[in-house]
Amino acid sequence: MTSVAVLQSSDSRGPAGLYIITDSRISWGTKSGVRKWDAGQKTFCSYDSPDVFAYCGDAFFPPAIIRQALDIAVPGCFWGPETTSDVRHKFFTNAIRSAMKAASDSPAGRFTIFHGSRDGEGMNCKFKLWKTVFSMSDKKVVDNTVNFDDQSSCIVEVDGSGQTHIKNAQKKWQGTDAEGTSRSTMWSFCESLRNKQDPQSGGAPQIVGIWRKFPGKRFGVIWDNDRIVAGAKLESSENLKNFLWFNDLFERCDGETGKKLPEAARHPQPNKAPA
Repeated sequence: MTSVAVLQSSDSRGPAGLYIITDSRISWGTKSGVRKWDAGQKTFCSYDSPDVFAYCGDAFFPPAIIRQALDIAVPGCFWGPETTSDVRHKFFTNAIRSAMKAASDSPAGRFTIFHGSRDGEGMNCKFKLWKTVFSMSDKKVVDNTVNFDDQSSCIVEVDGSGQTHIKNAQKKWQGTDAEGTSRSTMWSFCESLRNKQDPQSGGAPQIVGIWRKFPGKRFGVIWDNDRIVAGAKLESSENLKNFLWFNDLFERCDGETGKKLPEAARHPQPNKAPA
């Protein structure tokens, strides 16, 4: 499984971005414990359209299907600049259905794919989210739109084997000015990972997102002084500025120094969060 959180951030002008956060652990349960790989990619984005993805559950089919669909979805072939998010989402759900129909006598389990998208650009844009679930037991793909407050910062969805621990961590911020905010979701997510509360969630957080303009974005994460992108640790200090970076407070950072950017908003945790 995994831990997944989807959140919308807003500023004084309205909704500013939609983000999907996951952990980086791929795990295999055995009688002797959980076998794991803490550098697996669980988030994906289109660099040509405002679309981002993540999954939880079975770890074999979802990354293969998402990556395949993104490679096929060449702009100009399936859609243009005016194509709506609904049309793009239909393309991706059709890709899931087609791929799973081709699976024969496979060990696939249940999985969920989240698709975040955007219609329009600028202040009048609208962020959207879909949750697509596949179960091998009945070989059905169930697709649902996730409705959420489209005007303020909010927690849109929490899912995966670690969701209970994330939700419990969020209770710490009830009654503070951080309650229900995107930054408190990031804090809760990171706290759950650090406390190792869910054996099927681990490694560093990874983040993709959509802003008011531009295609999907892949973000780097400063985690225990390491630079992590899509679950992988960057060993070289070269080209760090080619990525946008967050720390575990959900503050924008300099990839080289690991410090908050001077112009970035500060996200200090409340001094007296309820127990």
